[in-house]
Amino acid sequence: SSSSSSSSNNSPEEQFFTVTPKLGDALLFFPADRYGAFDERVEHEGCPAVDEKWIARIWRHIGRVPPPYGMSNDALVKL
Repeated sequence: SSSSSSSSNNSPEEQFFTVTPKLGDALLFFPADRYGAFDERVEHEGCPAVDEKWIARIWRHIGRVPPPYGMSNDALVKL
């Protein structure tokens, strides 16, 4: 499994958490609270891959996102 470490300085703004992945691991986090407000504690950046790195993102929007970034009406009715 992954190893992790954390650090805490004097203020919450300076806290961080590091995850060192192992082959086959996945990391899941939520960038907002249940009301959709951004949670600054999960501000993050990725490190360069040593070998291969896969990323999957799922974005949630309040309103429909039109093409080219969202799905077309034809694609939506096929769901």
